[in-house]
Amino acid sequence: MCKEPGKSMRGTTMKRLLSILFVMTLILSIYAVSYASGTYMTSFNNRYGTTGTAIGTCSVCHTTAPACNSYGNAFKNNARNYATIEPIDSDGDGFTNIVEINARTFPGNSTSHPAAGDTTPPTVMGFSIPSTVISLTVSITSFIATDNVGVTGYLVTETTAKPSASSAGWSTSAPTSYTFASAGTKTLHAWAKDAAGNVSASLSASVTITIQTAISVTAPNGGELIPSGSTYAIRWSASLGIVKFDIGYSLGDGAQGTWKLIASNITGYSYNWTIPAPDGNNNKCRVGVRGYDAVGAVAGTDTSDNPFTIEVVKVTYPNNAGEILLSGNTYRITWQTNGTVRYVHSVKIYGSLNDQFGTWRLLATIPGNPGYYDWTVPPVSTTKNKCRIGIRLLDSISTNIGQDMSEGNFTIQP
Repeated sequence: MCKEPGKSMRGTTMKRLLSILFVMTLILSIYAVSYASGTYMTSFNNRYGTTGTAIGTCSVCHTTAPACNSYGNAFKNNARNYATIEPIDSDGDGFTNIVEINARTFPGNSTSHPAAGDTTPPTVMGFSIPSTVISLTVSITSFIATDNVGVTGYLVTETTAKPSASSAGWSTSAPTSYTFASAGTKTLHAWAKDAAGNVSASLSASVTITIQTAISVTAPNGGELIPSGSTYAIRWSASLGIVKFDIGYSLGDGAQGTWKLIASNITGYSYNWTIPAPDGNNNKCRVGVRGYDAVGAVAGTDTSDNPFTIEVVKVTYPNNAGEILLSGNTYRITWQTNGTVRYVHSVKIYGSLNDQFGTWRLLATIPGNPGYYDWTVPPVSTTKNKCRIGIRLLDSISTNIGQDMSEGNFTIQP
């Protein structure tokens, strides 16, 4: 009997569809294996620096893909973790996987292994870094190592403890720099290893790292004597990237709440400051600078390291040790007045023969502020060598707006 034509065609079509589905499934499975293998191969080469070497191929894990060799099986059975299987000898040839990888021999092939019997460690012949730097990243100017077979790894550490061949941080080429965590005097130790896992003795070198502060006030920075009302150049330095600055001053030794703004949005590294007139000489003054980057974020601040003095009035004579005045003679007391917060209405002049609390006596009160007073030295029976003169400036309501005294003791003789 003849088959119906329609049934024959339907059967042929079904067979063809099943064949196509089988081929597509096979192709997809091969692609999946290839993709996975390629991904693991890339991670292997990135970890061990084996790209372009004999073991930088799929043969390191496979016999014939997708079949795995002993190393590939160990990798698969240990959650695909390279570090876990590094100390294992997957192919039983007497060398751990990491030793074989470093030697560029196959860890899954017992006939491929490093030369047996190599117990001679490499020697670090030269290692040098700069003696001083201003960055936490220090360049390595020389790192030379030799080995009887060949150097396979280089490492620098801050510790004297000898690393193992499987320690983290080894590189297949000598490093060219090292980054420290902090400034100061530091020592680096250079190590080398070979394919058999032998590690050299270290060669060390030291460096002193000094990091420039983002902003550093250089003037006034402590100890200066600056006349009130004068112009003084505030100066500072700053790191690259700091583009604008605000400047302020404190008459309270930098304490919170004592700061006043001098100027803002300064683009240079100096500013001519007109010194204010405080209510009298002030030796607790500081300036501060705050810097901003291009987007307006605060990039650094600094203040004077030590306080400086703003001087409103200064006794100029008698003022120093070694000056001798004779009893009964007349001498001109002189003083210099700088800028004052208010008009000077009168001046009080004081004297002491003993430079101690309770020994000061008012010598005169004079109207205005002439800058001098002719003083007849009182009689003394014995030489007085701890004498001083004091000046006090007063406003119209007798409020003190400036005072000073002789910087050193002078002498009065009979």
